[in-house]
Amino acid sequence: MIVEFMKTYSFISSKPEGDVKIVGIPLDITQTFRSGTREAPDEIRRCSDSIEDYSPVLDKDLRDKEFTDLGNIILPMSLQALEYIFNATKEIKHPICLGGEHLITYPVVKALKKRYRDIVVLQLDAHLDLRDEYFGEKFSHATVMRRVLDLGIELYQLGIRSGYKEEYEFARKNGTIINSIEEFDTKKPVYITFDIDVLDPAYAPGVTNPEPCGMSTEELFNIIYKLDCDVVGFDVVEVAPIYDPASITAVTAAKIVRECILKFF
Repeated sequence: MIVEFMKTYSFISSKPEGDVKIVGIPLDITQTFRSGTREAPDEIRRCSDSIEDYSPVLDKDLRDKEFTDLGNIILPMSLQALEYIFNATKEIKHPICLGGEHLITYPVVKALKKRYRDIVVLQLDAHLDLRDEYFGEKFSHATVMRRVLDLGIELYQLGIRSGYKEEYEFARKNGTIINSIEEFDTKKPVYITFDIDVLDPAYAPGVTNPEPCGMSTEELFNIIYKLDCDVVGFDVVEVAPIYDPASITAVTAAKIVRECILKFF
């Protein structure tokens, strides 16, 4: 299978070498409430122009980091896209993935598990995404974390405030939900998935499934700053630019990308 990329906007690196690669994954096929995530990777890149390279909190600068923006994977409008995503990321040591809907996490983590056998996933999200199927489909934005668990991967979920009763029962049985970042402590390699709806809609209105009573942006960034673990990759998903007229959500997503590159790589 040939995986092709398309470049429009990009995160600019003065040293485009190394193992850290930004990949746009404009997957938008299983949404059932609001769609539009296929436009997110380029909108996040565009909004990255509005924030500085330097982080005063971390006292680090993107211009000192080695990373490359590969552009967007060209995807079919079917679940065959998961195979394209897997093939595009399996050779990347440290992927930074711009979604796209949350289903992208599954093939990326599946690819990383071949490199890091004991990888752990930290999910920051409003929703559990633990249904075994959704509208008869095993692979969906609403089932993605159940599929991650099927890979034999350890999962921790933070910021959760929405899900079916059966999902909560499953989560409690498997001990996936944590209530604060202080409960997360591992020496294993970690992949972080940021579903932007972990934030309250007041801070991130441009999402596919807004859920009230979420985190503030300050709370989210403090979690990033407090994390002390071996992060090997991350994604930012579920930004929907069509519902983000002031670009609040996309700018926040761009800052998440900047701070995580500076903090973890």
